[in-house]
Amino acid sequence: MSNKKSSKNSSSAKSSALNPSELQSLAKVKWSSMSTNLKSAMGSWSDLDQKPAAKSPEEEQLDKVKSLIEDLKLKLNDF
Repeated sequence: MSNKKSSKNSSSAKSSALNPSELQSLAKVKWSSMSTNLKSAMGSWSDLDQKPAAKSPEEEQLDKVKSLIEDLKLKLNDF
């Protein structure tokens, strides 16, 4: 347990060792990185949203059968 406390103390000591301009610069870099990651994620999300769901071979075959049945119905009505 004492190891955890000492690591917390050392990390807070490192943070306080930075001057305000260094902290601001570090914050800008981190914010920029987060912003870039979010933009990339949103771009990926948009790409996935625009792609139609891929049909399984069974679904494609079912669509073909439905189409053939509709064509047959029309031809029988004409006959």
